[in-house]
Amino acid sequence: AVRDRRAPTLMTPHAGEAAALLGVERREVEAGRLRAARELAARYRATVLLKGSTTLVAAADGGAVRVNPTGTSWL
Repeated sequence: AVRDRRAPTLMTPHAGEAAALLGVERREVEAGRLRAARELAARYRATVLLKGSTTLVAAADGGAVRVNPTGTSWL
């Protein structure tokens, strides 16, 4: 369903959701958040906002990943 859409899409997973989408363990996502955000964006052709104490935003086109370091671990 997610891969069949035609409209631009923003995905906002936390590490656990990202792990499920990638088919890996949560600890793998947490150890490689930048890689996970890029992989999700490429795999699902979507902009991905990977939530966490440092939020990462990766575009589907593979451009620069944006980093927002102002969050907390509660996010």
